[in-house]
Amino acid sequence: MKKTADLPKVRWADLSTLEQLAVLEAKAVQRKAYAPYSKYRVGVAVVSITNRIYTGVNVENVHYKVGHAEEYALGEMVKNGERQFRILICVAKNGGIPCMSCRQCMREFSGEDLEAVTILGVGDGEEIIKCPFSDIVGVDSFGPADLGIDPLKF
Repeated sequence: MKKTADLPKVRWADLSTLEQLAVLEAKAVQRKAYAPYSKYRVGVAVVSITNRIYTGVNVENVHYKVGHAEEYALGEMVKNGERQFRILICVAKNGGIPCMSCRQCMREFSGEDLEAVTILGVGDGEEIIKCPFSDIVGVDSFGPADLGIDPLKF
């Protein structure tokens, strides 16, 4: 299994204008995260296949059930009638690679070409991780097509 440290890194100048805009939105929304227990604030921006940007933050509560920022951003996308994303930016202090639970949620709306979906992980420093979703989703990931479902039809 790949480690976060092994994923490819890029510079700010290497990002497209749309990727830069989405990173800025994820950073801005990260400040609004509700993380009084872990102090681990996460901001996410999802770019849909129509190039709209949707954001989300993590939301904790006293019994430690956490709503993850990726899920909330994807929920915003779905709420607005979209069913597929092409870029996901996760901003967190450790580099921002989504957890396994979020990866499964992302898989629902990634489409079948996992190489065509870009993941950007942004931490506290200057380093930006940029890789295809296929690099982090796992081997033979289980997706909607395995059940004969096409999310674009719902």
